[in-house]
Amino acid sequence: MLRIDMTLENQQFSHFISISNDYVCLSAQSYSINQSFNEYYEIKDMENFIINTPTFASYLGFSALCTYIITLLPTILRIVFPVTKNTSVPKILLKYRRQIGVISFVFGACHGILLFMKRNFDVFDIDSYFIYLQGIVILAIFTLLAVTSNNWSMKKLKKDWRKLHYLTYTLMFLLTWHISDKMFGKWSYLTPLGIIGSIGITVLFLIRKWIEYKKKKGARSS
Repeated sequence: MLRIDMTLENQQFSHFISISNDYVCLSAQSYSINQSFNEYYEIKDMENFIINTPTFASYLGFSALCTYIITLLPTILRIVFPVTKNTSVPKILLKYRRQIGVISFVFGACHGILLFMKRNFDVFDIDSYFIYLQGIVILAIFTLLAVTSNNWSMKKLKKDWRKLHYLTYTLMFLLTWHISDKMFGKWSYLTPLGIIGSIGITVLFLIRKWIEYKKKKGARSS
């Protein structure tokens, strides 16, 4: 009986050891699988944060944004930063603002045309216009401003010319939306610069309008 009990105990112990070994193997395999998954998702996360190399079209779009911002600076500098009145910078920018605006349009138009060609824009498909609505509206406004940036248009349109060119301020908000939306997940080193530039000039414009509003309010009360 003692031998039988010992044999049973040995069998049970061997069975326990076998189960323990199986559990250790399964745990090791599970750890290996989990580690593989973690490494896979870490690589994927790293891929999502890779900064893309800007295309030629991106450089053109960034150039259009920079030259557009320059056209807004003369009045903003004069009102938000009055100290610049003592310099010739606002006057020079104001003198060549229309020419710089036309250059901005050329950069923007080339940017749009290259992207339309690259993505096979179908002019007969109405869905294409909804997909590229931002770019089409921005390009249309740029075109209107560029075509009317001359003395002949100023004389013909008279007071309406100034009203028409108020559209330039609409571009600030459209460009911020356009850059952040279209470049989401496709960032290059130009993207943060573009977002900072568009948001920065928008904030300065709002500050300018606030200062002008306070001055008008003060003039009325006096």
